[in-house]
Amino acid sequence: MHVHSKSPFADLLNEGQAAEVSIRFEQIIMESFATDAGREAIAKGAQGRAVVTTAEVKRRFNILADWFKVFRGDMGWSLKRCLDELPRALRAKLDGEIYVPDKRASWAPQPEQQNGG
Repeated sequence: MHVHSKSPFADLLNEGQAAEVSIRFEQIIMESFATDAGREAIAKGAQGRAVVTTAEVKRRFNILADWFKVFRGDMGWSLKRCLDELPRALRAKLDGEIYVPDKRASWAPQPEQQNGG
């Protein structure tokens, strides 16, 4: 008998949400590299170019996954709220800052995220 066991991460998603989360994770990661490249360009006074390595993509993915588990599993946030907050959590980690999630019960999506963008 074969028993299919879902991962703890998958348990945090409803049917059909995995693709949405995957796509958003990819967007957040690529946006973070673009931000890094822009900062390098300003610092060097030249055209910035993000250096994207597999190891760094995995590291950033794992940061997002860890925060997603906290937001969705521990804090019980909606999927939309989780995906909206993840870029700030990632940026804080990349910048060496301490990130503290907003614990307010009420929340409104960020304007750029309201229309799927």
